[in-house]
Amino acid sequence: GSDDFVFDHIDSRVGLGTKNPAYTLDLLSTGSAFRVKNTTNGADLNCVIINEGTTSTDDALLSITTEPAAGDPSIRFAIDGNETWSMGIDNSDSDKFKISNSSTVHTDTRLTIHGSKIGIGTAAPEHTVQIDANSGQHGLQVNGAQNKYTVSLRSNTTTGQAYGPYIRGGTNSTDSALVVDNASGGTTYLRVRGDGNVGVGINAPLAPLHIYAATNDN
Repeated sequence: GSDDFVFDHIDSRVGLGTKNPAYTLDLLSTGSAFRVKNTTNGADLNCVIINEGTTSTDDALLSITTEPAAGDPSIRFAIDGNETWSMGIDNSDSDKFKISNSSTVHTDTRLTIHGSKIGIGTAAPEHTVQIDANSGQHGLQVNGAQNKYTVSLRSNTTTGQAYGPYIRGGTNSTDSALVVDNASGGTTYLRVRGDGNVGVGINAPLAPLHIYAATNDN
């Protein structure tokens, strides 16, 4: 039809499917819009956006937009026949930004950003950062650098409102609420059992406070 291809010679614009192109190339489609495909071995396939402007307002933008209550604006990465990852906004789940190990952002979610909250292993974070560990795995491991603290936890400095770490763990004597080992993990310096017994220098405290030294055991 007359709207299949339009060249606006005044504004130097091309329209495909529209007779009023608003961009240099404006494509109006009711299905899959276009495809870029390489069929030759040994050749890269690159799509490049370059803005050679030099002022602070000369941006380069790739915009993906859907309507409210519609589908998800997302990007998919896939190795054919193997791994698939997606990231984008889950329109059906409070417009959360998600990274998922799936062809859709709302399946097998690995990371979620909802407002100012970040969730790893959960799509419904309730704290600034929340990690829900996988079964059989530790929730978080941080490997420190030489001559630096592995983790620095710093409270607010407002008087009367400066709270430190809060630890919840343990239900009985076989559990551990807190364990401090040496760097190799071969010696326990401090252990708080799930029943409340505290051991210093001993892994199995037999009293509310059990301190062990080579010459003394109390």
